Amino acid sequence: MIQPALAPIGLAIAAFFFGGSAGPLQNSEDGLEQVPRPIRGFESSGLDAQDEPGVNPDLSDDISQVRSAAERGSAKAQFSMGLKYRDGTGVPKSGEEAVKWFLLAADQGHCEAQFYLGICHASGDGVPRDNVEAVKWCRLAAGQGHPAAQYIMGAQYVVGEHVPKNGTEAIKWYRLAADQGHDKAQYTMGLAYQFGNGVPKNGTEAIKWYRLAADQGQAGAQFAMGLARQFGIGKSVPKNGTEAVKWYRLAAD
Repeated sequence: MIQPALAPIGLAIAAFFFGGSAGPLQNSEDGLEQVPRPIRGFESSGLDAQDEPGVNPDLSDDISQVRSAAERGSAKAQFSMGLKYRDGTGVPKSGEEAVKWFLLAADQGHCEAQFYLGICHASGDGVPRDNVEAVKWCRLAAGQGHPAAQYIMGAQYVVGEHVPKNGTEAIKWYRLAADQGHDKAQYTMGLAYQFGNGVPKNGTEAIKWYRLAADQGQAGAQFAMGLARQFGIGKSVPKNGTEAVKWYRLAAD
């Protein structure tokens, strides 16, 4: 998982406390993970299939049973076969075979298969790299409520490389992901409220989102909480040096 660099994040957050104006929807290098091109967001999703709610990548220890179900048209089994070929679990590792099975499941509307197919197109794993296809499949998964895909779509609308740059759309997708507990989306919502980018500037809302992300171990949000407790934010967050040190230590770890 790609972690945010604390130095630029620290500068961005510090600007909030000391009157700066730069923000994530104006300058994507402040606050967003530094993700290799071509698709900002895909490589930083940090998710494995085993972490996705509702996903049972094994289905059965018997590969023949999974394959049989997949060949009969089970989207869940097709997705499972894709994961097995992607990881080389019980079958020879093959990006091409993984894409074949992901596509079969994705065409049936399987949300996780759509997401992973987007990742394959973004990375060129098993299929020629195609940013348009990557965004297409990610958008389909996001529309079905996949939080990592929603986070990625938010990042796409910030950067504007493969969709038109649109702060309102970015906030829409980030909020949807954040409301489902996606820690990076929660952190990004904190930055948005911190700088007033795409939403009215609101320190209380910024801290709310930072705290939600920080409690999940998101390092940038933990650093933001450290600054908030060190310098205080009006009546909503009083200064507390002990709490500041606690959050800084968590971010450093």
